[in-house]
Amino acid sequence: MTTPTPDLSDIRAGLKLARGAALRFWLFSILGGTVAIPAVAAARNDCGGPEWGGCLGPFLMIFALVTSTLFGVVAALSHGVAVLFLRHAFAGMNHFHRVTSSALTVLAVLVVGYVLLPLGTTEPMESEELGRSLLLAGFLPLLLSLVIVPTVRRLPSARVDDGAPDLSDIRAGLKLARGAALRFWLFSILGGTVAILAFGECSGSECLDFLAIFFALERATVLGVVAALSHGVGVFFVRHSFAVLNPWHRIASSALTVLAVLVVGYLLPVSRSDKGGWILLLAGLLPLLLSLAVIPALSHLRGARGDSGAG
Repeated sequence: MTTPTPDLSDIRAGLKLARGAALRFWLFSILGGTVAIPAVAAARNDCGGPEWGGCLGPFLMIFALVTSTLFGVVAALSHGVAVLFLRHAFAGMNHFHRVTSSALTVLAVLVVGYVLLPLGTTEPMESEELGRSLLLAGFLPLLLSLVIVPTVRRLPSARVDDGAPDLSDIRAGLKLARGAALRFWLFSILGGTVAILAFGECSGSECLDFLAIFFALERATVLGVVAALSHGVGVFFVRHSFAVLNPWHRIASSALTVLAVLVVGYLLPVSRSDKGGWILLLAGLLPLLLSLAVIPALSHLRGARGDSGAG
C-alpha cells in the first residue's frame, strides 16, 4: 500500500506526526503496563494480601477503573451534547461562569446519582444494573445541564462584556461543547474521588488505602504522560524516517518502543527504588533514546516504507 509522505518543510507537519505518536505511545503504555505490572508481580509471587484481592486484585481494580472511566466519558459527552444544544446561552457567559456551570453540573450529578445509582456501595454491580447505570450516566448530565446552564446564564455577573463568539459555524459550537465536556470529565474525577471517600462504605484504613491507590494512579499517569511526550520528541527528531513508514509500521514503532521501555525499565535497578526523581528522569529519557533506535531500524525493513519509492 502506497501512502504519500507528508511535506516536512513545515515544522507543523513534524509536530503533527509527533503528537499522533505520543498519543499512541500513551495508549499502548496504559495497555502494556496494565498487563505487565500485575503479571510480573504474580510471577514473583509478590501479590498483595487478602485485603488487596491477592494476585487477581490488580486486575479487578483495573476493571473497576475502566468501568468508572467509561461512566465518566459517557457523562462528559452527555454534558457536551447539552452545551451544544444550549451553545448560544453558553457562549454568552464569561469563562469563569462556563467553568462554574460545568462544576455545578458535576455536583448535581453526584448528588442525584447518589440517590439513583449505587455510588455509595462497594459491592459489584450486576450486568442489568450496570446497563441501567450507564443509561442514567448518559441522560442525567444531559438533563441537569439543560437546567443548570440557562440558570447560571441568567446571573448578572455571567454575561460577557465583549460579545459572544460567532456561532453561525457549527464548529464554534462543537469547540465550546468539547471544552465543556473536558472540564466536566476533570471535575468528575475530582468530585467522584471525594464522593467515594465521603459516602463510600469504607473504614478509616480502607479509605486511606483508597487514597494511596488514587495517588499511585495519579503518579503513574504523570509518568505515562512524560514518557509519551518523550516518545513524541524522539519521533520529531527522526521525523523523516517516521514519515516514510506506512500507518501500520508507525503504530508498530510506538508499540515496540513501549515494550522496550517496559523491558529495559524492569531490568534497571533504579526502577525498583523509591527515588521518584530518578524514575521521572528515566521516564523522560528512556522512551526518547529507545525511539531514536527503534524508528530508524523499522524504516529499513522491507515493506515498512509507505512512500512510492519503497523497495
